[in-house]
Amino acid sequence: MVITKDSGLDSKIPGTEIVKIYVGLEKKLFSIYKESICAKSDFFKKAFKGNLQQSNGVMYMPEEHISAFKTLMVFLY
Repeated sequence: MVITKDSGLDSKIPGTEIVKIYVGLEKKLFSIYKESICAKSDFFKKAFKGNLQQSNGVMYMPEEHISAFKTLMVFLY
């Protein structure tokens, strides 16, 4: 499930931590459940759970197209 606004869920509840991904030059914000995206994508798992800069829960993808990213999220969910 892609969340577009704060869900109000406590981030201490397992599986409810939200990551923020800014896509395209417009920096369109996608707020996504971390566990959901990491369980289905090694790329996002390494980014958000590894030692990369994105492990802080924020990722910037300025070179990606928003429509392509939306399609990827539909596929992963």
